[in-house]
Parts: sequence; C-alpha cells; structure tokens
Amino acid sequence: MSLEQHRENICEFSVESLLAESRIPLDEVIDALFGESPYSSVLLSSAFDPLPLRQKLTELGCDIVRIDTGQHGWLFSIKPGRFKDNASEEKGSGGKPDFYFTDGLLHMDVRKIDHPDDFLAILRFIDSSELDDTLCIILSSLPDRFLPLLKERGWSCEIISAVEEQIVLALEKSGS
Repeated sequence: MSLEQHRENICEFSVESLLAESRIPLDEVIDALFGESPYSSVLLSSAFDPLPLRQKLTELGCDIVRIDTGQHGWLFSIKPGRFKDNASEEKGSGGKPDFYFTDGLLHMDVRKIDHPDDFLAILRFIDSSELDDTLCIILSSLPDRFLPLLKERGWSCEIISAVEEQIVLALEKSGS
C-alpha cells in the first residue's frame, strides 16, 4: 500500500466541528471504524481531552494514541483493536465484558464473568450507554428474572441461539 493510499484510508474529524454540526462524536468514530466502508483509523482533533469518548472507545476495544499538541489541544489516533477469544479465558468475578463488532452490530460477551456479576455488567452498560440500536449479548446462562428486568428498562429481547454454555441474545431498545 502506498503512502497516498494509506492516507486515503484515514478518516479525520474535529470534535468541535462535529458538535457544531449536532453530530455525536462517538457515533461518527464508530461508524468510520466499523461501518459499511470502514477506515483503517480515525484521526481526531480536539481543543480538550474528551475523556468519556476515549473511555467508551477503549471499552469497545479500540486502540487510542493520544498526543498533546500544546496550544492546539489534543490529537488522537484511533484504530479498531484486536479482540480476544473469551472462550479460552478463565471465568472470574473480577472480569470485565468484552466488546466487539461483527456485521456492524455491537456484541457484549460476559461469559468469563461469574453470576450475578455478568448480568449486573449488562444492566450497567445498557443503563449508562446512549445505545439506541441492537446489542448482541453472549452469556453462559439465562435466569428467569433477567428478561423481565430488560423489559422494565425498555429493551426487547430475542434469543438468537442457545447451545451449551453460550446463549446469544439480541437486545433492541423499545421504540427504535
């Protein structure tokens, strides 16, 4: 790949410009990296350090390099990260969910987290995120009380597959 072709595959944004256009920076970065025609990376400039944006992208598995440009603010190079195969990891209560994108859908895998912490992680994520799209959840078991809790929070649920130790749910915000 030539240097010119490489530059063509980098999407550049300014946080301030996106906000001025009433566009959500997180949505724009996710679309640029994981949309139908993904870029290899995003170059994001900002007069301030958008810590919540960086945290959310890190949770989603993105690799971020942050450069302080002094008076000009910050420059961030954001690339989709490499995701782990959770099936090979040991379960434990200290684990965190893994996030990845497949076919343009966000997946949250909580199989390596012990019960009930796995369900608490899902509830924390859906309660604190601005997600208004379909979310795929991968878990080891599905207690009876979990689906009514999702419905109370405004999420509909469809079981996509259920095989031993791997249940895949598609959650969709009601009214989306």
